[in-house]
Amino acid sequence: GLISALPFSLFVIYMSVPSVSSTIFEANSCVGYADGVTETSSRYFLRVDTLTVCSMGSYNNGAHDRLISLMWIFVVIWPVGCVALSALLLWHCRSAFIHGESDAFTRATSFMTVDYEPHVFFWEPIDLTRRVALTGYVLLIDESKHFLRLVVAMLVSLAYLMLMIRVRPYVRPEDDMLACISQTALVLIFFCGILMETFQSLSDQAGVEAAEASTGFDSIDSIVTIMIMCTIGFFCLSCIAIVVEGIKSYRLAFARSKWACTMETNAPHFEWRAHGDYACFLSHYKMEAASDCRYLHDVLSKMLRSAIYYDSSSLTDLRTLFTEGIHQSDCIVLVATKGVLTRPWCLLELLESKRKNVPVIPIGLTGATWDASEMRAYVNDMEARLRTTDEPALELLQEHLGSDLSELQTAILEVIDTWQDTDTHAQLVWNPHVGDDEMLANLKSLVERMAVATGRQVEWQTQTETSDFDFIRRTVLEPLSNCVDRYAAQCLPDESQADLFIVHEPADCKADALVLQSELSVATSKRVAMTTFPRARPTTLSWLKRAETAAAHVI
Repeated sequence: GLISALPFSLFVIYMSVPSVSSTIFEANSCVGYADGVTETSSRYFLRVDTLTVCSMGSYNNGAHDRLISLMWIFVVIWPVGCVALSALLLWHCRSAFIHGESDAFTRATSFMTVDYEPHVFFWEPIDLTRRVALTGYVLLIDESKHFLRLVVAMLVSLAYLMLMIRVRPYVRPEDDMLACISQTALVLIFFCGILMETFQSLSDQAGVEAAEASTGFDSIDSIVTIMIMCTIGFFCLSCIAIVVEGIKSYRLAFARSKWACTMETNAPHFEWRAHGDYACFLSHYKMEAASDCRYLHDVLSKMLRSAIYYDSSSLTDLRTLFTEGIHQSDCIVLVATKGVLTRPWCLLELLESKRKNVPVIPIGLTGATWDASEMRAYVNDMEARLRTTDEPALELLQEHLGSDLSELQTAILEVIDTWQDTDTHAQLVWNPHVGDDEMLANLKSLVERMAVATGRQVEWQTQTETSDFDFIRRTVLEPLSNCVDRYAAQCLPDESQADLFIVHEPADCKADALVLQSELSVATSKRVAMTTFPRARPTTLSWLKRAETAAAHVI
C-alpha cells in the first residue's frame, strides 16, 4: 500500500518543494526603511507582514525570534527532509538502477530516474537541491546584501551548468541540450542582475557618470534591454534546437520507412494509428528468436508505418517494461517458441496484458514453434518445475506476484487456448527464410489478425519506391548506358541497383543477414542486397566477378 502510493507522493514533493521552501524562508525575508535616527540606520519589517519588526541590527523582537526558530524546524522537515528522503530511496535501489533490474522500489521511484542515464540515477536530488538553494537558501543572506545574494545564486547556477555539461545526465540528447540552454540563460539573468546592482550602487555613491564609466551602460534600462534580448535569443535557440531534433527524428523515421525491411518486393502498408505509442509489443525469448524477431520488428514497422515495441531496442530500463511498453501498445504479438513460457519476464508480460485487457496474438516460428499440449502441462505444474529447474525465475515471479501463481497460470492458459482453438491451417507462423511473396502473405495475415483483435479494418496500400539513383539512371543516363545495363544484368541479375552486398549462407544465418541488411540500409541510406556463396566451381569465377564489381562500386 505504501509503495503503491510512493510515485504520487514523490510527484507531489517534486512539484511543491521549491514553492513551499520559498514560503518557509520568507520568515527571514525583511525589508528595511530609514528610521531617521542616523543617516544610514534602518528598521526592518517582515516582507509578508509589515506589522512585524524583524530582529536585525540593534532591534530585537521576541515574536520574530520565535518565528525564526519555527522556520528552522520546518526547514529540517521539508526542504532538507524531502531531499534526504529522495536521496535515501535512490541509494537503497542503487544496485538495481545500475544493473537495470526491477523490483517494487525501483518501479515506485521510476518517476525520479526514468529520464536519466542509469549511472546518474541520483541526479534528481541534485537538481532538487539546486532549486531549493535558489528559491530558499539564498534568502538566509541578509536583506541588505543584495549583491552577495546574486553572486551566490549565479555561482550555484554556474556550478550546476558545468556539472551538467560534464555528466550529460539525460537519456535523450535533446533533453541535455535544452537543459544546458535554459541553465545558461539563468546564469545570464543573474549576471545581468549583478550588473544592475553594481550600476545602482555606483550611481548612488558616485553618480551616474561614474557608474557608466565602470559598467559601460548609461542606465539600468540598457542592462534590462540586453537581458531581455538575450532571453529572447536563448528562447529562439531552444526553438531552433527543438525543430532540428524534430527534423532529425523525421528523417530517421523516413529512412526506416524507406529502407528498413529491404526485401525485393515492395511491401504493402497500412496506416496503423496506434492508441498509445506502439502498434504492438513483441514478446519473445531472445535465446530462441532474437534475430527472427528483430527482422519481424523491422518489416512490421515498415508495413504499419507505426512504432513496434521490441524490448532489445526500445527497452532501456526494465522498470519501464510495463508502463512504457505493454501499457502503450495496442496488442501483444507473442512469438510462440518452445521455451518462451519458461522465461519469467515473458510470463509477466502476458499477465500484465491480461490485467490491462491488451489482446495477445500468438505466432509460431518455423522450426521452433511450441508444443501447446506440452506447454499446458508445464503451466499447470509451473511452480514445481521452476523450483527444480530455475529457482531464480520462481523467486522473480513470487517477488512480483506473491506465493500464489494462480492468476498467472490462468492468463497463460488463455493464451494457449487461443492458439489451440485456432484451426491448424489458420495458425500464424513466421518464417523469414522463405521468399518475399510468401513472407508478405504471412505478415499480412498477422496484421489482419491484429486488426481484428483491436477492432480495426485493414485497407492495404501499395507504393512503388525508387531510389534517387534509379531516378537519375532512368531519366538521364539510361539512353547512354544500355550496354552497361546488359552487362550488369549478366553479372548482377538481382541486385543491379545495390550499393552494398551481404554474402551469407542462408542455411546458417539467413535471419541474422536480414537484420544486418535492414540496419545497414537505415544507417547508410543505401540499397543493400544479399547474395550467397557459390555452390559449384563453374560459378566461382562469376561470383568473384560480382563481388569485385560490387566492391569497386562501393569504393
